[in-house]
Order: sequence, then C-alpha cells, then structure tokens
Amino acid sequence: KSSSAYQQELRKQQRQKEAFERQIEQMVANGSQSGDDYYFNDGIMMWPVPYSNSYISAGYGYYDPEDDGTYTFHPAIDIVVRENGVNVSKGKRIVAAQSGKVLTRGYSNVGGNYLTIDHGDGYRTYYGHCSSIIVSAGEYVEKGETIAYMGATGYVTGPHLHFQVMQVVNGVVEKLNPLDFVT
Repeated sequence: KSSSAYQQELRKQQRQKEAFERQIEQMVANGSQSGDDYYFNDGIMMWPVPYSNSYISAGYGYYDPEDDGTYTFHPAIDIVVRENGVNVSKGKRIVAAQSGKVLTRGYSNVGGNYLTIDHGDGYRTYYGHCSSIIVSAGEYVEKGETIAYMGATGYVTGPHLHFQVMQVVNGVVEKLNPLDFVT
C-alpha cells in the first residue's frame, strides 16, 4: 500500500472513476423531465436484489476505502448476497426498483456492465457491475421485472450490485441516498 506504484494506480483509478461518474451524469441528465407522466411510479422503490439473504456491503456517503485518512464519496449502496458467510452474488437476479424506460445500457472499465432506468419526474436508477443485462435501451420495464444479473465486472473486489438513485432537476443531477427510496 505504501509503494509509489500502488499509490499511482489508486490515483489513476480515482480519476477514471470520477470521469465515469461525470459520463453517467451526462447520460442521465437526458430523458424525461419533471412533469412527464408516461410511467406509473408509485413513489416506493422495491429492493433491487430479491433475496432475503442480501445485505448492504457498502453504504451511501463518505468512507475511507484504503483506511489511510483519504475519504471518498460513494453515491450508492452496494448489495451482496451471502450464504453461510460466502458471497454467492454472481448470477443472482437484479430487478427494476421501479417501472420505467431503460435509458442507457453499456460497459466501462470502472462500472463494468451497467444500465440506467428513467422513472419519470426526473428520477433515475443505476445498476452497476452486472454479469449480464437482459434489457435494451429504450425498453419499458415493470417494477420487479428481472433486468440483469449480479456480477463482478469493472473495478470491484467481488460480485455485488452498485445501486444508485438520482434525480435530475433543470439538467442538474443530484445523487440521492437509495435507502430513502427502497423498501
């Protein structure tokens, strides 16, 4: 952890992560805006990993990933499925937290396989590090419908779902705490 090569790699990954987050913000800033009513949105998102043995492995907010006093902002929650203390997330279903239209679907070396869903009224959800995605951009999905499978693509330490909730108001993307929306 103290080698210059390690520190340089961390800085490189942080720059790539920040660039990817800006790219996602630009993509989600498009789509429906406040007042659009072509989606049924009941205001309550469902848990995107439909397993009773799923839990949050990394929360929303600032944290120190390297335990070196350098804090970074995690704009999402990471969800893992465990059985008998073992991460069994890979290949588990991911469902749409709310009905909407798939806004983007793609791959990056940071976020791996990812997709975003536009839920109307400026709300968007992001699902990252998927092993595979089974919906297409432009496709309408129902709340609870399987949209992808959990994986370990992109920059990860193990299989999980990176789940993010955003709201776009006047072209500005606000990253919200998913726990304020999911049940």
